[in-house]
Amino acid sequence: MSIKTDGIDPAVESSGDKAHRVTRAIIGMSPVLSGTVLEVFNALVEPPLEKRKREWMLEITRVVNDLQNKFRLNIDDLVDNEQFISILLHTSQIAIKNHQKEKINSLKTALLNSARNEDLSDDLQFIFLRLLDEFTVPHIKILESTAMGFCWSPITRESSHSTWLEFSRVLLGEFDEFKGRADLIYQLVSDLESKKLLRTFRVQQLQELPNNEVSVVGTSEWGQLLSFKPAKLHRLDKESSFKYVTLPTQLGIDFLSYILCDE
Repeated sequence: MSIKTDGIDPAVESSGDKAHRVTRAIIGMSPVLSGTVLEVFNALVEPPLEKRKREWMLEITRVVNDLQNKFRLNIDDLVDNEQFISILLHTSQIAIKNHQKEKINSLKTALLNSARNEDLSDDLQFIFLRLLDEFTVPHIKILESTAMGFCWSPITRESSHSTWLEFSRVLLGEFDEFKGRADLIYQLVSDLESKKLLRTFRVQQLQELPNNEVSVVGTSEWGQLLSFKPAKLHRLDKESSFKYVTLPTQLGIDFLSYILCDE
């Protein structure tokens, strides 16, 4: 049976937001402003922390209902699942600190995947949640943009160019919100690379296919031979002496699978 979302509200009122409480106190102290004004204030200006808690409770309820109705998981099994409870507590801590819908959705997906996939180790999930807590929405957008292989050529013609710096410069043309902020996008890319979520390899062979597609062969920085058909080519200069493909590492692929909805 699905859990009803009506009337979900913390049973005990917490201290709430300090500014909210101070304002309430000031209104209450004034014989002119108290009474009706205080009631209007309480109705319109809800303590932000309490509001976030209640909204996350609603999201958890929807997750549990999905697990029951779509994936046929028993709620009693969830209650007894120590791994699920641990992930629920971790995601809740992160959710209360965030207002961005994209991150809340990723936390919901992580919670769903925790219950659906028993093969996911606790350690790996805690690593993914730590990354999700640390990363911004643009971090995830950049990683997702490389999911199927991002083929590109450096803007500079110098042979001694920095691969990650040049990739960052190429990305400036991909995301409107980063225009004029090369320093910011380089920081985002550096973060992803330092966490071993992104890798880049130089293309050694390029074969043109129908429909403007190509097949590439190259060697990664770890010496792995890679051969596949990248999805993104519009930043590729086929005449350039330097051609690269940037894509997620296996850890990056697993991270995206864990936090992004596959529906």
